[in-house]
Amino acid sequence: MYVASVMTPNPVTIGAKASIMEAAKKMRDNGIGSLVVVNREKIVSIITERDIVNCVVSNKDIDSSRVEDFMSKDLIMAE
Repeated sequence: MYVASVMTPNPVTIGAKASIMEAAKKMRDNGIGSLVVVNREKIVSIITERDIVNCVVSNKDIDSSRVEDFMSKDLIMAE
C-alpha cells in the first residue's frame, strides 16, 4: 500500500502565525477536525480540534493566540 492511496490529496492548510480563532473557523467552514500547518509553503505541523480545546481551557485569548503555540510538535512525516 502506498501513502498516496490513503492520504488527502489537497489538505486544507493554515499558516503558523495565524490565530487560533482563524484555525477554528477554517475547520468549521471546511467541516474538518485538523489543518496542516505551513510556514513558507513547507509543511511544519498539524493543528487539531484537541489543540484548540487545550488553548481554550488554558484561558488563552483565541484571537491573539497563535497556531504555532498550540500545534502538535515532533511529528513523524512520510515523504
